[in-house]
Amino acid sequence: MVYYGKLSKGCERCRLLKVRCDQRKPGCKRCEKGRTTCPGYRDLGQVLFRDESARTIEKARRHVQVEGRDVLRCGRLQSQQIPRAQGPKAVLYSEMSLVRTLQWPLGQTAAAFFLDNFVVKGPILSDTNHDLLVGICRDHSESAASYAIEAVGLAGLSNVHRDHQLRVEARKRYGRALTKTNCSLSDPAEATSDLTAMAVLFLGQFESMVVESWDQYSRAHIDGALALLKIRGHQQCEREIGVRLFLAFRSQIVSASLPIFQQLEKFQSVLTDNYTD
Repeated sequence: MVYYGKLSKGCERCRLLKVRCDQRKPGCKRCEKGRTTCPGYRDLGQVLFRDESARTIEKARRHVQVEGRDVLRCGRLQSQQIPRAQGPKAVLYSEMSLVRTLQWPLGQTAAAFFLDNFVVKGPILSDTNHDLLVGICRDHSESAASYAIEAVGLAGLSNVHRDHQLRVEARKRYGRALTKTNCSLSDPAEATSDLTAMAVLFLGQFESMVVESWDQYSRAHIDGALALLKIRGHQQCEREIGVRLFLAFRSQIVSASLPIFQQLEKFQSVLTDNYTD
């Protein structure tokens, strides 16, 4: 997901001539003076984000090829030596593999790790958030949000166990989530959906965990998140899930913007223009 800044709202002819357009409808005044039929205005919702999935996936593939030279076999975590139990019925465990022991699909393991470690715990929010995310993983397993959840979970597991192969799998899930998110953002009907908003939220969380140069990515992600909030508008706050998503975006934007005060000003502008009467 790549956001390229504020787009011109002028008609096609004025944009080609790089002149100011009064944006009058159905045709602008400049075209009328030039005795030319005004070509009309484009739908900004369809061009706000640009699909760079192919480039991102190719970059991830090159990174995977470099990391793949040193990784352990697929599905195996670093060997862990478990202390021997005492007594006649002692069972020895060594060279244990978490994936082999649990016999769970990797995606389910990642989702379970995410729910256990990245969902806010508390008497007010935990039950609702947990049930909502479980429903996404169960009922929308092929959605961008589900793949993004698995990507964050695998990234967390790879950090805990220092396993390169899990990092590779996390990047694969991230690539799938990014591709599906870009497709959703190009569809005006899906761009404002809660699933798309969740995918963007979790993609930002993954990037903050994995990307080495987060400062560079944080600006693009924050701009994209702000643009998405503008598209969703104040209507999202009329529903409980919409309010929860808005609060989650606010927390992510503020924490990522602390070193970049200009971004906080942009967020304040979004609040003023879209969420106040």
